[in-house]
Amino acid sequence: METTVLEMLKAAPVEVQRLFEPYHPPFIDTYHKNMEITKVFAGIMKDLRYILSRMSSVESRTYIMTNYEKGDTYKGCVLFEFVSVVCCLTLSVKEYAYFIELQTDTDIRKVVGKLNYNRMIRCAWRATMYDATQHDLEDCITVDTDLLDHYGYWKARLLDGSNDNTITMVEDAIVE
Repeated sequence: METTVLEMLKAAPVEVQRLFEPYHPPFIDTYHKNMEITKVFAGIMKDLRYILSRMSSVESRTYIMTNYEKGDTYKGCVLFEFVSVVCCLTLSVKEYAYFIELQTDTDIRKVVGKLNYNRMIRCAWRATMYDATQHDLEDCITVDTDLLDHYGYWKARLLDGSNDNTITMVEDAIVE
């Protein structure tokens, strides 16, 4: 009887067989992820300004930057917006996490050219690649290319620049 009690006390724990490994999602540091998304947004905006500087007309190099008041961060709101002839880039927050939206239409290629259109799409994807960021930011960007009339929206925004938090600027031309 003593041997069975000692065997039971010294016995190795029984391994439970599982069909799948338990899922333990990684801890997400929202503050630092939001800071990195803000840096990525600024980098995309810098690349877009570079694309605009290569355009020939002054009208095409004109862009609008709007800073919105920070509202309720749980429900969602737009924090910053960059509108140019190429695209509309917004930094938004929803459920305390930042995300980026790049919106344009495919017909804008007729206005800005296929090369500038492709550069715009590439700069957005390149900035959020898994290899280029510390956090996994590939899912923080949404690229929407099926707007109806981005050119008309950009023209309307140029005419309606009456907001106090809106700046209309013209990028300096770089001739190569």
